[in-house]
Amino acid sequence: MSTSRKPTKPTKRSRRGDAQTRRQILILVGILALFIVGGVAVAMTGPSASDAQADVELEGEDLAPVPQDEEGMAADPSVGEPAPVARGTTLDGEPLVLGEPEDGRPQLVVGLAHWCPACQVEVPQVAQAQQEGALPDVDVDLLAFHSLPDPGRDGTTFPPGDWLAEEGWDVPTLADDAGDPVMRALSGGSPVTPLWVAIDGEGRVVERRTGVQPIDELGAWMESLAEEG
Repeated sequence: MSTSRKPTKPTKRSRRGDAQTRRQILILVGILALFIVGGVAVAMTGPSASDAQADVELEGEDLAPVPQDEEGMAADPSVGEPAPVARGTTLDGEPLVLGEPEDGRPQLVVGLAHWCPACQVEVPQVAQAQQEGALPDVDVDLLAFHSLPDPGRDGTTFPPGDWLAEEGWDVPTLADDAGDPVMRALSGGSPVTPLWVAIDGEGRVVERRTGVQPIDELGAWMESLAEEG
């Protein structure tokens, strides 16, 4: 004689357990999806221009626009005028002041942009000259500032601090603020890179130049600036 057993019906406790397990799985799946979406968003956006900017305090008046003529530089009305003073931090976060010579030492300041082809020539050229001792050892502070950050124009040289370090750049470099006030002040509202500004020991503009400066001319310029004081 055989008997048949009726299927066992799930108890209320087992049904509750199954439902709780499903909810836990759904929660875990949701959390995983959030992590994936967040990671994709970070990968798509990447670093922004703000990653290369820092607060800057400016004192003084902006210089006149850098003049140009067909043969090069025309007479610069800013020569002899007080240079704007920029107080901020370097791309490494260290304090730096441009336009206010320390102990009467003249300053030679260059404005750079990481995406600028001329800057990409100038930076390794100057870095190599420093390493090889090709620049004169004179009482002139060689300084820089970085403006106009835009990873969309050249992501291979962004962030600029990494790019400069890779090139062996050993010049203290101020990080400009949003709106590029340092560049605007020293160029007279006409941003151009590289922008070179020579400032004497009293904080007055001696000369401005644009474009790549050959190392021999740069060295002669530094010696002349040191003699003028």
